[in-house]
Amino acid sequence: MTDLTPAGKIEAAITRLEELRASISERDFKLMTYYASGADSGIALLSLILHRTLDAQFAILRSAFGDAIGSHDEPGAFENATQLADAILEGGTE
Repeated sequence: MTDLTPAGKIEAAITRLEELRASISERDFKLMTYYASGADSGIALLSLILHRTLDAQFAILRSAFGDAIGSHDEPGAFENATQLADAILEGGTE
């Protein structure tokens, strides 16, 4: 994914998040919520919190994508959004 432009990375990250969100069933979400209510379920709680931040992540990425495709600035201008995109694209591939 390193050969993608900042806009390409951001667009790919948006697509990946959309696919991942679509893959979580209502049952999965209910189980995540149930396990997150336990005292020793940090992973479930983190998953639940991250799931609840998806709309904000989409807003950040889509705004940066719109800026990136409409701009002729250096790639570093979108460093925060491209770091988020890189983390999304690299997640689960280690």
